[in-house]
Amino acid sequence: MKKLYILEDNFLHREYILKSIHAIDEVNTFEYEIEIVTEFNSFAQEISNRSISDLDIFLIDIDLNSYFSGLDLAERIRQINEECILIFITADNTKGLEVINKHLKPFAYIIKDVQFSQLNLEKVFHKAFEWIYSPKLEQRVVLNSSFNKLIYPAREINFFRALPKNRYHVLMQTSNSEKIIGMSIGKVKKLVPKDIFLTNLKSYVFNVKNIIEADVGEGKLIFKGDSKLSLTPHIVRKVVNDPLFIKWMS
Repeated sequence: MKKLYILEDNFLHREYILKSIHAIDEVNTFEYEIEIVTEFNSFAQEISNRSISDLDIFLIDIDLNSYFSGLDLAERIRQINEECILIFITADNTKGLEVINKHLKPFAYIIKDVQFSQLNLEKVFHKAFEWIYSPKLEQRVVLNSSFNKLIYPAREINFFRALPKNRYHVLMQTSNSEKIIGMSIGKVKKLVPKDIFLTNLKSYVFNVKNIIEADVGEGKLIFKGDSKLSLTPHIVRKVVNDPLFIKWMS
């Protein structure tokens, strides 16, 4: 699940942001889990233990009333993920230069005294969603399931596996999680980029770029993130002999 983090120490501003997001959600399905951060020092200490996706969004007040400023936290976030969306909130319109000098790759700024309205929040989120859904960016896998649309950077997906006795659902494993997707393995094969995903196996779709070790004798594949998948030697042999796998391993 993609996450939206709100890092704002002003209670009224925080509640206003949350109310505005819920209003946006009523018009456009907002497929994000919202996390409100109020313990900024604790967040700074444990941020390195979090898995941050390229599609996660951070709304960050630059001038937090804590030991760590919003820019300090943004620097730590960028150390973990260089592509997630950072939206800065500030009452000081001169802060942009400081953000640029720190190479934080801001996605947008919201100035509290001028732009702090639901309309402008909606514009910023619309711009963010355009970026997320843009086909011109890094390869992404767009899964239009029965109930919603899921978007993942292709490089984060290790494999898909058909579920036994459930032809309309698959297990998707990413570099840091697993998720059940409501679609058949056949449909998945049609949606993934064919230049990095091996799709000629009956029950599996593998991202060959994420395979870091293949053991035919043990019938085992090891993926990015040290994820291990036990298979039959026959399946692993088919993987390692496939031209796509050979291309990426050479």
